[in-house]
Amino acid sequence: GGCTASIVLQIDSNIYIANAGDSRSFVAVHIIDPISKAETTHIIYGTREDKPHLSFERLRVEAMGGNVYIPPGGKGTTRVLYQDPTTGSTSGLAMSRSLGDWDAGDVGVVPDPTIAILNIKDIKSKVIEKLNKSCQDKAKEVEIDPATGESTPSSDCATYGENDVKVFTFSATDGLLDYIPENSIAEHVAKGLYNNKEAEQNIHLLTACEDLIYAAAQGWQEDKGGRYRDDIAISVADLESDP
Repeated sequence: GGCTASIVLQIDSNIYIANAGDSRSFVAVHIIDPISKAETTHIIYGTREDKPHLSFERLRVEAMGGNVYIPPGGKGTTRVLYQDPTTGSTSGLAMSRSLGDWDAGDVGVVPDPTIAILNIKDIKSKVIEKLNKSCQDKAKEVEIDPATGESTPSSDCATYGENDVKVFTFSATDGLLDYIPENSIAEHVAKGLYNNKEAEQNIHLLTACEDLIYAAAQGWQEDKGGRYRDDIAISVADLESDP
């Protein structure tokens, strides 16, 4: 059998992301308001799942003589069908790209990863620019006192800087992503990466990852009754470029 691969490599301020299969990697930003200290987390990039029903993937598989099974009604898991050389039976692989699935490779399943290159400095610059512009636009709004007719700014405008935006990455298997939304994963991971001294509860990064794994395992248990559980794994890294 084969496996998936999802890799994030940082060289200086560049991030190289390669993915083959149905595990995924994400790049996210954690933002701290300079005035209120409120914290928000947003995913800015995520790899795709290499699934057989994707148009380009299906075209390649079928061009190489493979067949793509799509469940009736479009619900369920799509698979690349191939013949098991040992048993002679037809098997189905739920990915269009993977490492080591040699038999499926004869019918269009390739190990070639999709690749993306991001730059940490560019990410921070664009996020900070957007945050400051949004705040400035909001600061232009005024509130009118009906009694005096005097106007006052609707809110204080914070000026965001480099230290207010953190960039991090996480990779997760589909066993985790099937039960925990990616945004929820990002938010919980950020709590472990960037402990806020003013927060009521701080958690260690390892504890944050364990929380997510246990939650996904519980989802599999409730859904499958203990009969099956896919691999559940997560890796996390803080990405900060050199000044």
